[in-house]
Formats: sequence, structure tokens, C-alpha cells
Amino acid sequence: GGVTEWMKIAHMAAGWDIPIAPHWMANIHVHLLATVPNGLTVEFFVLEEDVFNFEHIVREPLQPVNGLIQVPQRPGHGVELDDEAVRRYRIE
Repeated sequence: GGVTEWMKIAHMAAGWDIPIAPHWMANIHVHLLATVPNGLTVEFFVLEEDVFNFEHIVREPLQPVNGLIQVPQRPGHGVELDDEAVRRYRIE
């Protein structure tokens, strides 16, 4: 479904006053939640726990402060990959 389907679901839930808390990809979901009135939380995995290591390959990882994540102000979805890190973790 992607972003369009996510937004449809979020708006449908908003119509019933149901909060939403998307699962897994905080780097994308932080932007999406900022656009809807019923966003509850962004699921974020601490890098040191090695549950989800996407933050290893982005130039500017999300930085939660006191349990809050600022929405990045970079263009588009706000994710810019670190080319060197991508090469380092690539499996051939």
C-alpha cells in the first residue's frame, strides 16, 4: 500500500477517534504521524539493542530526546543514506 494506503487508514481511524501507532520504520513514520491528528506514537528501536539497525546506514540518525523525536526538516521522506555505511554492510 505505501504512503497513500497508510494515509487512508490513518484518516479512517481519525474519523472514529482511534489513535494510530505505526509499526517498525520510525524514519518514515515520524513524518507521517506529524500529518495526522490521531498519531499516538512512533515505534523506535534503540540502536544499541541491535533490534533494527537501519540507523547505521543513514547520514543523520533519528535522535530521541526525553522520549520525543523531532521531525527531520530534510526534503522528501528525510532519509539520506550514508554511501560508505551502505558499502560496509552490503552483502555480496
